[in-house]
Amino acid sequence: MKKALIITAILVILLASLLMWKNSWQAAQKRDEGEVLRLHVVANSDAAADQQAKQKVREAIMPLVASVKDAGDEKDAERILNELLPDIRRKAEDTLQDCAMDYGASASIGTFDFPAKSYGARVYPAGEYRALKVVLGKGKGENWWCVIFPPLCIFDAAGAPISMDGSEMGVQYKSIFEELWEMIFGKAGG
Repeated sequence: MKKALIITAILVILLASLLMWKNSWQAAQKRDEGEVLRLHVVANSDAAADQQAKQKVREAIMPLVASVKDAGDEKDAERILNELLPDIRRKAEDTLQDCAMDYGASASIGTFDFPAKSYGARVYPAGEYRALKVVLGKGKGENWWCVIFPPLCIFDAAGAPISMDGSEMGVQYKSIFEELWEMIFGKAGG
């Protein structure tokens, strides 16, 4: 009788937890879809030199783009980037010059089409998103993009993520089911 009561309690807790997780996940997805700002860097062409230049430009502008990490929301992040647009364009053009490229760069903020992308448990569906778009030369080459607000692809000078899903920041996730299992049946392997 006691085991049946424990199993019933576990099933009820499991069902309630799944329903709460589903609702919070759906709410987070809806919130995230509306509050996303992306960085989009488009190469001049698919030639190896142009692709390398694209990567160098991305690395060069990232410290400027990282200014959005402290933004309160997407609108604040966009405001910060708007103020930095001339600096971002200048940094991109200086980097292209350093790479001996004979074309310039443009930088703008607008609404652009993107394919689906996932960051850990977060999935950003394909669709139109606000983005900082940096176009190198003719902009006919392969592109690179990521989510900069929330800051999912911003790295510090050492190359470590500033913020991703919390796991790189020392956050530990716990499972209520594992804790219940250990409470009822003891630790696995111990």
